[in-house]
Amino acid sequence: MTAGGDATASVCNDNTEGTSAVDLSTLVGVSGGVFSAVGGAPALSGTSFEGNGLALGDYVYEYTVSGGGLCPDDIALITISVTDCALCPNPSTRALLIWTILIVWAKSLRQR
Repeated sequence: MTAGGDATASVCNDNTEGTSAVDLSTLVGVSGGVFSAVGGAPALSGTSFEGNGLALGDYVYEYTVSGGGLCPDDIALITISVTDCALCPNPSTRALLIWTILIVWAKSLRQR
């Protein structure tokens, strides 16, 4: 049995800035395996990774599918990158900020 290929995903470190969670089971091709944290990666909640409040960086998990005693176990590496989503703001948020600045500026001109 194969664990499938290695996979990657990105999440935000602040859930108010974007998606901060991912279900690792959606990143693998087969069910029935076991996820294990590698090198200090935080424990999963079931198969869910939550990046809210975590330090920026990559977190790695091994997904192991048993060979059933006849074949060797197969392992896929799953890498989750936790990023600061505030560095690339949502375009609608940026538009709102621009409109707010323009309104404040227009009001200041009228008061002169």
